[in-house]
Amino acid sequence: MMNKWFTISLVLLSALTYSCLISFYFYGQYLIAQENYLDAISALDEISYKVSILIEYDNTKTWYNETIVPVGCSLLNATAKATSEEVSGEMSSFGFFVKSIKGVNATYPSYWLWFTWEKAEKKWIQGSSSADSYLMKQGDVIGWLLTDDWTAQP
Repeated sequence: MMNKWFTISLVLLSALTYSCLISFYFYGQYLIAQENYLDAISALDEISYKVSILIEYDNTKTWYNETIVPVGCSLLNATAKATSEEVSGEMSSFGFFVKSIKGVNATYPSYWLWFTWEKAEKKWIQGSSSADSYLMKQGDVIGWLLTDDWTAQP
């Protein structure tokens, strides 16, 4: 009878030891994966920017905060990325003319205008180039506004 309990105890002790070893192994693998993840995020910060984009029309404001775009990305491409490719328009001699964002069409006399938020001045500044020629910078805050008033701001 004593031999039976000794054998059961030995089996349970072995199982407990094996479980502990497996737990330590997987915890070590978790730490390695976490370090690799943090290294990848750090590397991503070197080749991309976080930007915020506002789309405003008909008293509707939609923010796309901390959209990650690659270095060298144009405003047009950043807007397309933020809105799941819902940007359309046509090329002109001045650059790409945006006619629709998220299915909201600009019909005469309204136009899509874009602005940058100037932190130092705490105000919106109207964009001075086409959306395909403006290159995004780290931390840019961009606002798109559908309006028929050229003096309006987001």
